[in-house]
Amino acid sequence: MKKDHTLSPFRFLPPVGIGTCLSLLFWWGGCFGAWHGGPASGSVAIQSSSTLLVMTTGSGVSRHARAIFRTGRLGDGCGEPTLRTIGILKMTKADTQSQTSMKIWRDIPISLTPEYVLEERCGQQKKPMRPAMVAAAKEALAVSQELVTPAAVYDEFLVRDVTGEQVTLRTSRSGEAEIRKLAVGPKADLLAPANQVIVAVYTIGPALERQAYELDAAGEPLLAWMLDSVGVLALGAVGEAVRSKVEAQASELGWGVSPALSPGSLVGWPVQGQRQLCALLPLERIGVHLSKYCVLEPHKSVSMVIGLGPGYESNHVGSVCQYCSLANSCCRRRGDET
Repeated sequence: MKKDHTLSPFRFLPPVGIGTCLSLLFWWGGCFGAWHGGPASGSVAIQSSSTLLVMTTGSGVSRHARAIFRTGRLGDGCGEPTLRTIGILKMTKADTQSQTSMKIWRDIPISLTPEYVLEERCGQQKKPMRPAMVAAAKEALAVSQELVTPAAVYDEFLVRDVTGEQVTLRTSRSGEAEIRKLAVGPKADLLAPANQVIVAVYTIGPALERQAYELDAAGEPLLAWMLDSVGVLALGAVGEAVRSKVEAQASELGWGVSPALSPGSLVGWPVQGQRQLCALLPLERIGVHLSKYCVLEPHKSVSMVIGLGPGYESNHVGSVCQYCSLANSCCRRRGDET
C-alpha cells in the first residue's frame, strides 16, 4: 500500500512589488554578499528597503523552492540581519528527510556492576561465587573503562510501501528524492504499520575486543572471558539506550513502535541484508565497516531497523526472539515485556 505524505503548501509571502524587487536586485547585491558570502549556487536574491527574499535550489537544500525572509538594517551593509523561515513552497514530507536528520551519538550512558556481570554471564548460583570470579569481574570492569567507546549513527526514512517481502523507503539526499529498498523477508509485514523507520548502527569500538584477545594469548583466559562478557553487556546497554531514544521519539508523536529488526537475527532476513541496510548510513563516522562476509566490524557492533507509526499498539521496542525456532530454549532470548 502506497503512503501519501504530501503536505499542504504554506501561504506565500507578503506581496513585494516586482518593479521594486527587480530595480533593487543588483543595487543591494553588495549588501547581500557581505552578509552571506555571496548567493549559493542556484539562488536568486531579491531585496527591498526592508526585506530580502531568497529563493534557492542550491546543493544541500530541498529541490523545491524555499522562501527565506531576512530583516535588518539595509543601506550601510553593516547590520547583521536576523533570519526566519516563513514559507516552504510545494514541500512534501519527503523533502524534510535531508542529511541533517542523520545523527551521531557518542555520550551514551553505560552502567554495569560486578554483580550484574556475574549474574548475566554466570547465571543464578546456589553457592557463593568463587572469589576468583568476583575479582575477575571487578578487574574486567575497571579495564573496560578505558576501552569501551560507545557510538551510534542513525537516520530516519519514510516508508513508501511494504509489498510482499520488500520494504520501500523514501529519502532525500543532496536535495534529490531517492528510493531505497530493503528485502526484509517474510516478516516484512512487521513494518507495514510504519510511517517511518529509524535505521541505526551502534558499537562499543574495537579496543575491548583487541585487549581480550591479547589477554587470552598471554595466558589469562578467565580475565579475557570476563572482559569479553563486559563488552557484550556494554553493547547491550548501548542498544537499550538507542531503543529508548526511539521510543521517546515515537511517544512525542503519539505513535507506537515495532520490534528491532536486524539482518541475520530476524528469521528470513539473511545476514547478506546488511549490504542494503548499511548502505543507508555513513558507518565510517563511528569507525564501523561491513566485511566481505557481511559482518560488521568491530564485531561488537549491531545494526537494526525500527518502525514508528500510529498503527503500532506497543510503545516498547521489543525483540524478534518470539519468531525464532529456538525461542523456547535460547538462553540469550530478550524479553518483550513492556
